[in-house]
Amino acid sequence: MVVVERPEALDRLVDLVDPDESVVAQLGILGVSIDADVGMAIGSLRIPTGVMVAAHAEDRHAAAVSLSAGDVIHSVNGAAVASLEALRAALDALKSHAPVVLQIERDGQLSFVAFELE
Repeated sequence: MVVVERPEALDRLVDLVDPDESVVAQLGILGVSIDADVGMAIGSLRIPTGVMVAAHAEDRHAAAVSLSAGDVIHSVNGAAVASLEALRAALDALKSHAPVVLQIERDGQLSFVAFELE
């Protein structure tokens, strides 16, 4: 049997992050859509779809949201999001200062993060 060293999951996901394509300006994050490859890299999720927070992006207009690298966003105001495009579209559809509730998964636990959109 051959043992092959596998890089850490988050290190492999960094390769998928493009600062121009991965930004979600409203949240001030860089995200990665969860697909089969990403799902395998990060392990088991309670909900197998969503957008994983890869890093924070510097954006002074972003809402003050308590998200951490590794968090997975599953829904916005009760509507499931399966990709970066869906997350951006859901946030773009909201008016300025609208209340927002994200369902997130952090360390295997589902929870909600509420804030006001900037």
